[in-house]
Amino acid sequence: MLPWPGINYSPNPDTMLRLGIAPSSASWSVESANEQTGGTHPRINFDSYNLELDAEHRVYRNFWAGIEGGWSGLRRLTVVGGQYESLSTHMSGTAYVLLTVNFRPPSSLTD
Repeated sequence: MLPWPGINYSPNPDTMLRLGIAPSSASWSVESANEQTGGTHPRINFDSYNLELDAEHRVYRNFWAGIEGGWSGLRRLTVVGGQYESLSTHMSGTAYVLLTVNFRPPSSLTD
């Protein structure tokens, strides 16, 4: 898992806001050996990225409810064996809204 850029802000212990970028669809596979390269190589595909704004609020103990909205775009980045392979510069995308429920474990066993 990679660290995706974002700015987090918590105005109080029960509220969290985030502005960031994250992949919305990712997959990986292993390419089999061929005569030119020999050996196997990982193939990583990021099909699109989201520019997102999240707001979450603690509803009960470690349970949080939230809403996320943003723009899903910048399509198709492919990396094979550590080598950049392709990037689609097709910038069309769509707006989206997502409702979330999260469980965040306590930071210590005594919480």
